[in-house]
Amino acid sequence: MEEDLSCAVCHDLYKDPVLLDCDHSFCRSCITQYWEEAGTTSCPICRKENPSRDLRPIRTLSNIVEMFVKSDKGDKIQQECSRHKEKLKLFCKTDNQPICVVCQSSKNQQNHELLPVEEAAEEFKRSL
Repeated sequence: MEEDLSCAVCHDLYKDPVLLDCDHSFCRSCITQYWEEAGTTSCPICRKENPSRDLRPIRTLSNIVEMFVKSDKGDKIQQECSRHKEKLKLFCKTDNQPICVVCQSSKNQQNHELLPVEEAAEEFKRSL
């Protein structure tokens, strides 16, 4: 899983991940530095030009990387809900954040799209 959450330029876990027009993702600082050094705004993977220099943040990926790091490199999620002290086992796609099973039944989560954290991670990896 660590490989799927890593930048193709620095090969580390994403830091402030952004998405290019070609749908490849990189750390914001990595792609900016690559463009400065290369003198072009092309994608390092597919070489497609990104003329707008538009770097769209990927908050969901950032959240997943954060959860992965806090889970001691994916072994077991240790992070707890600050309100209920329960493990964060669900991912709210509406709010783009992990929640616990107690939060799931709260009024704030009514009609929100929820997935198990592992399923959300797999879904996001497929979309990348």
